[in-house]
Amino acid sequence: MHAPAHDSHACTEYNALSRRRFMAVTGVSAAAAATAPSWLPRVALASSHRSGQRDVIVSIYLRGGIDGMSAVVPYQEANYYAQRATTAVPRPDSGLSNRATDLDGQFGLAPGMAALLPAYLNGNLLFVHACGSRDTTRSHFDAQRFMEVGNQVNDPTFVSGWLGRHLLTVAPKDPNALLRAVGIADGLQRALVTAPKALPIPNLDTFGLTGTSSTAAARSATLQGLYETVGDPLRAVATTTLQTIDLLNTINFAGYAPGGGAVSPTGNFGYALKTTAALIKAEVGVEAVAIDLGGWDTHNA
Repeated sequence: MHAPAHDSHACTEYNALSRRRFMAVTGVSAAAAATAPSWLPRVALASSHRSGQRDVIVSIYLRGGIDGMSAVVPYQEANYYAQRATTAVPRPDSGLSNRATDLDGQFGLAPGMAALLPAYLNGNLLFVHACGSRDTTRSHFDAQRFMEVGNQVNDPTFVSGWLGRHLLTVAPKDPNALLRAVGIADGLQRALVTAPKALPIPNLDTFGLTGTSSTAAARSATLQGLYETVGDPLRAVATTTLQTIDLLNTINFAGYAPGGGAVSPTGNFGYALKTTAALIKAEVGVEAVAIDLGGWDTHNA
């Protein structure tokens, strides 16, 4: 888990992540990565896979503490209203302005989620209820970690993420791919930890060496030459990183136009979705993308 940015919607704990704890957790993750030489590819760009790319998993983590029964309301359950006399979302037939929008005669969407109704009715969206963590922790960090590792055992040495383990257990779509997974973040999301050929990239369009563009090629060649003189795993990591920079620079992320009349929302999240779509359309072998969206700490105050 990477250190979250300050969230104006979040409670005190979320905005006061201990630096010492963050360093300890990321240190364990880095150690796990360093002892997994099977991650380190000898790559050669290939295009033979591009005729039949399989589905790509795009995992969007709503960071915070959203309440499922306030988002997708079980309005036919009388006990829901008995137990939540002041916070329950009114029934669709209540006539109140903040009433739920009916889904199927049993559940309804809260007003703030009503825009999702067309996707649900078209069969493009599924709500899976009553599948959350049973752990009673009040810690945001423990709760998020349990969900991202897919394990409620409070063991700090258990660091692999559910999506990382998935990619470890399926053959790559393209054995020569430079990237199998991308975390659009400053640090790799815990869900992707132990994923082979995974990189955290906060902005796909600007991934590369910092500094003036006029010397970027020369500096890249210099770094390549320096790392060629050292052994693996360092050489393989450096080589793959430099080749990934070159690969991503061939994709027109900024100019990508979504098909089907889709319009990407403005802001960082919308841009992450847009560039993710461009990455998938480029068919370079990426099989999973993780994106974070903050502001879901709905129990604040």
